[in-house]
Amino acid sequence: VQQLDGLEAMGLKVERTDDSVHITMPGGMAFASGSSEIDAAAREPLDLIAMAMTAVSATRATIVGHTDSRGAENYNMQLSEDRADAVRAYIAGKGVDTVRLDASGMGETEPVADNDTAEGRAANRRVDILLSVD
Repeated sequence: VQQLDGLEAMGLKVERTDDSVHITMPGGMAFASGSSEIDAAAREPLDLIAMAMTAVSATRATIVGHTDSRGAENYNMQLSEDRADAVRAYIAGKGVDTVRLDASGMGETEPVADNDTAEGRAANRRVDILLSVD
């Protein structure tokens, strides 16, 4: 979908397959540490995602929040869920029906980098959005 073309230039990772688009939004872009309030830097990319979903009405989004391993495991699970819910609410606020938006949190259970380094923890604090067409 053409609306998604600018996401990589904004610092998001975008992987396309024949039937889906996997978008990774770095946590440092989207949220302050320990917060589930969407940062201003995340609004433009989320606006583009919402526009793409509006343009293709059969699009569904699966939104998954992740954290690093700092803090208690149950706190991280709740924080990841809150972040996914915040992204879901933001996209819904742009006119996308909530039945097309699934949100969940994985806490610290799916790291993509080493939690022993600041860079690794930053990489693990992220939101994944999988766009697919029914």
